[in-house]
Amino acid sequence: PIMGILLMLQTVMKLARYLVGFDDVVPQQGMELGVIITGCDSGFGQQLAFALARDRFTVFAGCLRAEAMDQFRGDKRIIPLLMDVRKDDQVKAVASLVNKWLSIG
Repeated sequence: PIMGILLMLQTVMKLARYLVGFDDVVPQQGMELGVIITGCDSGFGQQLAFALARDRFTVFAGCLRAEAMDQFRGDKRIIPLLMDVRKDDQVKAVASLVNKWLSIG
């Protein structure tokens, strides 16, 4: 059953990439693309974070649980962040971090 779920997720991600047009997004020389994804603890958010990191996006991976952030250790393109979208202070902290990243780049 787990392989079926993973295959389904991969298919959904490919369809989403096609529909949204991610296949057309190619960073130019010296340009970095970043994205914030919530729900990266598991499932679709997690798989999307890994897929976009492979495609050279900087991924700000919002995790609900601190222990879920460990799965992203070692991936230089994924920045795991503790973020519960129901808590304004956590969302504002992530927005501040992303704004700093934008001003550096």
